[in-house]
Amino acid sequence: MADELVFKPLQRRLQMSPKRVFVIPGNHDVDRALINSMEETGLRKNLKNSDEAAKAFKSGSYASSRLKGYIDFFQSWPNGTAAPPRTYVQMVRGFEIGIACLNSAWRCSGEKDKDHGRLFLTHDQVNVAADALDKCVLRVALIHHPFDWYHPSEATILEDLKRRFEVIYRAIFTSR
Repeated sequence: MADELVFKPLQRRLQMSPKRVFVIPGNHDVDRALINSMEETGLRKNLKNSDEAAKAFKSGSYASSRLKGYIDFFQSWPNGTAAPPRTYVQMVRGFEIGIACLNSAWRCSGEKDKDHGRLFLTHDQVNVAADALDKCVLRVALIHHPFDWYHPSEATILEDLKRRFEVIYRAIFTSR
């Protein structure tokens, strides 16, 4: 549906191939009805730092259930062979441009504003993506959430993100 309403008209207007459009999940892609409340309680209790979050991120089964709608959409997308984190290399005027689609929504869990300060990117997402794009002349990271939405233990990871990517695009948040 989003493809027909948003992406295809935008691609036509900009005369852009769908292979040059990159999507990442955000908090509105989380289906709260698919979140197991017992599992979520345990995660909130046990994910006290980035190392613990990295272990949980690698296991991934609970995160994939809450993002099922996004993952289904993403797999139908021309670049959608695997859900983020994912890297791409695009040739632009003879230069390799690296694009890292990172998943900051995997820990989004529910009520509005309750995710603030509880999200994790993890070293694996940031550094594995940066390593994969190391030979590119320009590295671009796509993330959804602003830096202050991440867990305090992510400070080093956010510094790595800023250091290893020349451009960081993130969703713009506005208040209503």
